Amino acid sequence: MILRTKTAPFALRVRGASTRVGMASLNGFLLLLLATAPSACSNPAQASAAAGASVDAGPADAGASDAGTSAVDPGPVVDTAPWCNQTLLGYAPPATAGTIAPPRPIRPFYQWQSNNGYCGEVSLLQAGMNNGFWASQFNVRRLCGFQSQGDDGFPKGTPLSQSGPEGYCAANTNSLGIASAEVGSQLLIDNADASRGQNSVLTCASNAGLAAIRYITPSSLDGQGAFQDFVVWVKTQIIAGHWVTAGVLTPGGESDEYDHIVSIMSVGTNHAVTDSAYYADDVFTFEDHGAYTFDGTEPIDNPATPPGAVPGTRRCTPYVFGVRVGDLAKTRASLDALSTGQPYAIALPKRSTNGHSLLDYAFAVTGPLDDDGTTLPVVVSIAKASTNGVDNPRDPKAGYQYEAPYVGTSDKGESCTNAPPTSWMDLQLRVEVEGLTAGKKYNLYRYIFDAVTAQAGTTPVGTHVALAVPRAGFNANRASATSAVTFTATGSTYAETLALRSDRIAVFRAVPVEAP
Repeated sequence: MILRTKTAPFALRVRGASTRVGMASLNGFLLLLLATAPSACSNPAQASAAAGASVDAGPADAGASDAGTSAVDPGPVVDTAPWCNQTLLGYAPPATAGTIAPPRPIRPFYQWQSNNGYCGEVSLLQAGMNNGFWASQFNVRRLCGFQSQGDDGFPKGTPLSQSGPEGYCAANTNSLGIASAEVGSQLLIDNADASRGQNSVLTCASNAGLAAIRYITPSSLDGQGAFQDFVVWVKTQIIAGHWVTAGVLTPGGESDEYDHIVSIMSVGTNHAVTDSAYYADDVFTFEDHGAYTFDGTEPIDNPATPPGAVPGTRRCTPYVFGVRVGDLAKTRASLDALSTGQPYAIALPKRSTNGHSLLDYAFAVTGPLDDDGTTLPVVVSIAKASTNGVDNPRDPKAGYQYEAPYVGTSDKGESCTNAPPTSWMDLQLRVEVEGLTAGKKYNLYRYIFDAVTAQAGTTPVGTHVALAVPRAGFNANRASATSAVTFTATGSTYAETLALRSDRIAVFRAVPVEAP
């Protein structure tokens, strides 16, 4: 989890104890340790051995290990740990008559905690996996193309950083020996100046081949009216089938605007599911990337493997939290004063005439970048994974959607490092194309990248690190794909699996054979 301030970021650690220092209540209260740190079912898919399928390796084939297909299926997203849920916090949202959700649901994904937390990166990755994209959290951050302009004492010109230049963590520690990372190295919703090399979330998404739009509280609005505008925007985006990410406050946090970045999975409603109006009895459902972890009812650290995936235990990572919309709008003080166990809130916007205005921030991924409008939906998930030859255990809520080992060395997320994980996972990615017409031919293109690199002759900043994936004319640009498969659909879906090491980046685009 990320805790964000206007000047320096903080890492939030939730540990077991009985005294409340500002977070959610838990059968009493939780102890917070704040430390500065560098900071559901679907129809079975059509097997990939479809009639008429043919594979074209393409001019830049990534190797046999990246081109094979099989019938590996991670199965539907089924919660096999119903005892692990939001009630651990003592706050249960009310049931609603209907649900507004995007057509391809957000799957829980367990984030890394070190280097100030990868909550923004995971949020973008979750939306990306519903739009034909895979990259490690390590590479999602680098796709932002950050390059410092010398702000906040961060050396000017430092490119593609996780947490500053090499040696920055060791040289910038507080009295407790805990490093302080530069806020600019991570994906934050409010950074927007790509011309200065800042990690604008829109640049991050575009570099990954994703179309996105961003919400910032309009300058004409304030208070409850501004908050209601935010709610209407979120509902409008989800009704349109988009994937929304928002900044939220956490009790005991340090920011007045947002401490953590989460995916909004759905909106529960007692009104028409096509109605985007503000209703206080709606319920926003957040996916928080495993920021709350528990052993029974006691909070624990965030190890590399999600606690719920540890065999033979009743450890718990809830992931999903719902809050009634009428309860969401809070100030920093009013949220901290709550004793209801409410896990998250949205800042109540406040305009300032002589300082920093308090605003709400969010972004929505609307789909893949596709100027022709010809692509079919492609969903990517981790069907299986192993680390150093040992199969990763399946989490009862997130499945295999996590990365082990993590960046850094601390289960508390206090590590600050630019070094990658000590090893990378061997993945089986399940790739499913949806919205097909039986009897019709399609091309599925795979674009595989070894790393995030800058375009030749450019500095590794901003749009210079964009992935070389076509944004139109996918068939005309067939030669730019790493490999391709042409298949005749026998149903509404087509699926394959791809063997891939987790440090590589994969983008998938599916179009009819007659498309441009």
